[in-house]
Amino acid sequence: MTELERKILETIQSRRLVPKPAYQFLAKRSVFWVLALVAVVLGGINFAVGLFVIDDYYSTGWRILDNIHYNEALLALPLIWLVLAGLLVASAIFGLRHTRRGYRFKPSHLAVGVIGASLLLGILLHASNAGQSLHNYLLERFESYRASTYVPFDEWSRPEQGKLGGTVLKDMGNGTIRLIDFKQKAWLVDIATAESRIDSPIAEEGDVALEGEQTGPNTFRARMILEFD
Repeated sequence: MTELERKILETIQSRRLVPKPAYQFLAKRSVFWVLALVAVVLGGINFAVGLFVIDDYYSTGWRILDNIHYNEALLALPLIWLVLAGLLVASAIFGLRHTRRGYRFKPSHLAVGVIGASLLLGILLHASNAGQSLHNYLLERFESYRASTYVPFDEWSRPEQGKLGGTVLKDMGNGTIRLIDFKQKAWLVDIATAESRIDSPIAEEGDVALEGEQTGPNTFRARMILEFD
C-alpha cells in the first residue's frame, strides 16, 4: 500500500465516509434534466404568446405603422414574456450544464439549442392557438397583465363577445353604417339606438370601437360607440 492510499483510507475512516446509493446520483441528474425540460416547455409557451401578439398586428396589415405611435406599440409587445424568456433560457442552460455530459458543451451552444427548441415548440403551440388562449386567460384575470401587455386589435375583434372594431366605410343612413373590421371583413352595423362617445360624425371618425351584440354572420347591433385607441 502506498503512502497516498494509506492516507486516503485513514481520511475515509476518520470522517466515517460511506458510499452513497446509486439512486441519489440518478435523482440529482433527473432534477437537472427536469429543470431543463420545464424551462424549454415554459419557453415554448412564452414564444407562443409572443408570436400571437405579433401575428395580431400582422393580421391587421401592420396598422400600427400608420395608426399607433411606436411608444404605444412597445406597450403592446409582450415585454414581460421577453424578460421571462431570458430567465428560462438561463435556467435551462444551468440544468443542462449539470447533467452528465452537459459540461462538454459551451454555454453559447446550449443557449442556441434551448432557444431553438423553445421557438419550435412555440410555433407548434401558436398554430394550435395555445398562445392566444393563455393571453386571453391572463387578460381576463390579471389587471397587471392587462396594463403591461395590451393587444387592441385582438380585443376589438371579438364580435361574438360583443366587441367589434374597424374602419367606418360609409354611413348608409337610417341608423346603419358599413364597417370593415381589423381582419378585413365587412359588416353592416345598426347604430340607431347606440350611445356615441365620439365628438365627430361617425363617418368622419375612421377607426371606431363598438360594444353591442352580433346579430348575424356579418351584422352587428351597437349599444356604444367609442373612439379606438
